[in-house]
Amino acid sequence: MASIAILATTAAVTAAGEDGVNLDITLNNSQPEQDADSTIRPDVEPTNNVGTQFKPLNVPDRPFKVLDLSESPLKLFPRFLPIQLVKDWVTYANLAAVDPKDPALKDNSRQRRWKPISLTEIYIWKGTSICMDLQPDKQRKDYWRASYSGGNHSPS
Repeated sequence: MASIAILATTAAVTAAGEDGVNLDITLNNSQPEQDADSTIRPDVEPTNNVGTQFKPLNVPDRPFKVLDLSESPLKLFPRFLPIQLVKDWVTYANLAAVDPKDPALKDNSRQRRWKPISLTEIYIWKGTSICMDLQPDKQRKDYWRASYSGGNHSPS
C-alpha cells in the first residue's frame, strides 16, 4: 500500500513541477490519514502565496431539460443499480462461497446446504433492504408479520 502512495505522490509532485509549481511533499513531511489507508496528507503549513493565472472551467451552454421518470419504480431501479454491477456481486458471492462438497466441512454444517446465488435473489435482497431502510420498524421481526397495525406501510 505504501508503495502505491509513493508512486501517486511522486507522479503528482512531478506533474506539478512540470507546470512550475513547487510542491515540497515527501513521505517525511506527510502523515497517513488513517492507519488502514494508504492516503497521506502533507503535514506542512499552508502558503499565503496566490497563483498568477486563473483558467476557468469551460462549461458549454445547453438548454435546461427535465426528463420524465420511468412508468414504474421497477424500471427506474436499474438506473441506480446497474445490472452489470449486480451480476458482479453474484459472481463475487458465488466465488467466495465455500464448496459444499469440501470434506473438511462437518456433516451438519450449514455451508453444505449452499446453493449459488442468482441475480434475482440479489435484486430482491437489495430491494427489501431499501424498503426496510425507508420504513424502519422497531424490531426486525415486525417486517415479516402477516398483519401489521402500525407504520406508514400497513395494508389498507
